[in-house]
Amino acid sequence: MVSWFVKHAGRATLCEPFWIYEPFDIDFKSFCKNNLGTQKPSARYDVFLSFRGEDTRASFTSHLSSSLSNYGIVVFKDDNDLPQGNNISIELQRGIENSTISIVIFSKDYAGSKWCLNELSKIMEVHRVQGQVVLPVFYGVDPSEVHNQISSFGEAFQDLIQRISPLHDQVLRWRIDLREAGGIAGFAMLNSRNESEDIKNIVEHVCEVLDKKDLFIADHSVGVNSRVHDLIKISRNQPANRVLLLGIWGMGGIGKTVIAKAIYNEISRNFESRSFLFVLYEEHRDWT
Repeated sequence: MVSWFVKHAGRATLCEPFWIYEPFDIDFKSFCKNNLGTQKPSARYDVFLSFRGEDTRASFTSHLSSSLSNYGIVVFKDDNDLPQGNNISIELQRGIENSTISIVIFSKDYAGSKWCLNELSKIMEVHRVQGQVVLPVFYGVDPSEVHNQISSFGEAFQDLIQRISPLHDQVLRWRIDLREAGGIAGFAMLNSRNESEDIKNIVEHVCEVLDKKDLFIADHSVGVNSRVHDLIKISRNQPANRVLLLGIWGMGGIGKTVIAKAIYNEISRNFESRSFLFVLYEEHRDWT
C-alpha cells in the first residue's frame, strides 16, 4: 500500500492511500503528563469581526468574511442592523468572549459610532483579561489616526462626542481603547491597489494564528512530525518546475495516511491550486 504526492507547475495533489519502519520509542506516561489534560476549552468562534456597517459591510467586510469561511474559519459577524441603545447586546458580548481572534476593521467613520466604540471596549477588555488576539485592519485610515484620534477618523470621533455628550469617563475609556488598539501591529490598507491580495494576506495570517489545517489530524499524533519534515526536505531538494512523485510504503494501519495529510497541511498553502484525493485500497486493490 502506498501514498503518492504529486507536485507540478503551481499545483499540489496528494493521492492517498507511508513508511514507518522502526517502532515508536516513547515514554507514554511522560507524554500524557506533558501533553494531555492541559487543553483550554475550544472557542465557539475562530474570528469575531468588528466593523462600521455603513463603511464596509457590503464591500470589504463581506469579502473578508467569505474568504475566512472558505478556509473553514468560523466567523461571528453581525449581519443585522445595529439595535438602538447604549450597550452592545448580550449576544455580541458572548460572541466576542467566545472568539479566538477579534478582527477590528477601522474605517473612516468607525469612531463615529457609539456602538462600534462600545464593541471595541469589550474586545479590548477580553484582550487584557483573557489574552484574546486582536488584529486591527486599518481600512482607508492610517494607524496613527486611530492611535491619536486625528484627521478624518478623529473628526468622526469628535462629532460623536458633540452629538451624544457621553460621560467623561466613557470618553476616556474610548480614547484608551482606541490608543491601545491603534498601537497593535495589524494590516494597513491605505490606498490599496489590490484588495483581494490584502484579504488573502489577512486570511493566511489568521490561519497561522489559529494553526488552521485543511485536513483533520488528531492532536499529539506520535512519530509523525519527524517523518513529515524528512519528506518535505526531500521535496525541496527537487527542481520547482518538475513533477515530484513520492511513494510511501508500509502495511495497513501504521500511519501512512496520517503522514500524507500532515504533509498536505504543511505545504498546501504554497500552491495556488491543491487537492487531497482519497484512494481506498479496498476499491483499487487491483492496482497493486
